[in-house]
Amino acid sequence: NLLRECRFVLRGTKDLATQLSKISLNPRRKAYLVSADIVAYYPNVPMLPAKVIILEAVRHKLYGGDAMHPEYKLFVLCYSLANRDLICKFENEYYLQLRGLAMGVACSPDIANLYGAHFEEMAFDNDTVLKANVPFYGRFIDDVLGVVYAASSAEALQIMQRVVYAGVELTWSVSEWNTPFLDMLVFITPSTKQLGWKPYRKARNHLERIPWDSHHPLDVKRGTFIGEMSRLATLCSALDLYEEAIQDLCTLYVSRGYPSVLVRKWAKNHFSTRWAQRLEEKVASTADVFVLKTRFNPVWGSFNVHDLGRTIIDEWKKHLRDMKFFNPDEANLGETSTSVERLVFSGGSKRLRFAQSTLELHRVLDVGSIGFFDRTWLVSRRRNTNLGDLANVWKKALLDNAEIAEDSDTLNVDDLWN
Repeated sequence: NLLRECRFVLRGTKDLATQLSKISLNPRRKAYLVSADIVAYYPNVPMLPAKVIILEAVRHKLYGGDAMHPEYKLFVLCYSLANRDLICKFENEYYLQLRGLAMGVACSPDIANLYGAHFEEMAFDNDTVLKANVPFYGRFIDDVLGVVYAASSAEALQIMQRVVYAGVELTWSVSEWNTPFLDMLVFITPSTKQLGWKPYRKARNHLERIPWDSHHPLDVKRGTFIGEMSRLATLCSALDLYEEAIQDLCTLYVSRGYPSVLVRKWAKNHFSTRWAQRLEEKVASTADVFVLKTRFNPVWGSFNVHDLGRTIIDEWKKHLRDMKFFNPDEANLGETSTSVERLVFSGGSKRLRFAQSTLELHRVLDVGSIGFFDRTWLVSRRRNTNLGDLANVWKKALLDNAEIAEDSDTLNVDDLWN
């Protein structure tokens, strides 16, 4: 993965916390926190230079510089198709994007990250001033954070501005105490002159949570609370900061109607575990899954999806055991008294199955050879439709048919549902 090899590209808050935890500042030198925002990054990325930079990186790092490699040629084609003739609709008008990356295109974040990484790598590899005075530099899409050794804030800004991204403009901010970055407030502790961090909440955050009187199952509410505990643990650099954050979290949930005793119990049971695992890297499972889609209903609490999966797989295996497969490339096809030939596709190879009937040729999927037996079975639940959902559908119907209402003196509301 090219992005994982980029030294200065942050994958999220947890990645930032992990990197900051490994930094020990020199207490004899004055350190400043410098942050920047790339102004309108996506539409200002120059497409032709970005394409040249990314294709060069892909060709050399993934295909050994072979421009004729079939997969590389396919990548070039896909890159061109994904970023050409991009059309969006705004207020019933259609627009063609003429410059920059398009929001909503799946590859845009990766292109923006790789484009920026090119200039970061080049700057830090060739500039001795950056190497000597910037113990940390990281960027998440269009947000930049750096820790700089300098005699003054003006000097710190000058050092950071040595990193230049061609074609885009940055707005800078310098502080000797703290700066918000993503959902974290990064600060320098005056007593130790070391980095610290804690959760950051914007002034207009509405603190909305699932209310206790909602019809979400209890395990969903508990899982949401515990998930927030994990997030807060990552956002805290010290145990006392984590304790303070959990106290605030408990107060927030109690204010949303949750029983105080229950909330405190959840916090107590998971406090130590979440703190101990806050920076652990979890290995993402690459196994395929079968998902049983359901809605919130108490009946699913007594349902075991794994039992269902074993029952289905055992039935598949039973039918496969009853079938007699013959590989025509390796063995005799058997007695000719049987009259049916069924072609079975197994792992891409052709197999013949004989049975009694009229001579026929069928395509049959051999589930035993394509990984179906090894898949995990999961239950996916979603909330039920409520009155608010119906009201939103009704309002959308009114807005979509506003022109009809303007052109008619009388309008039957029932018509809007058709």
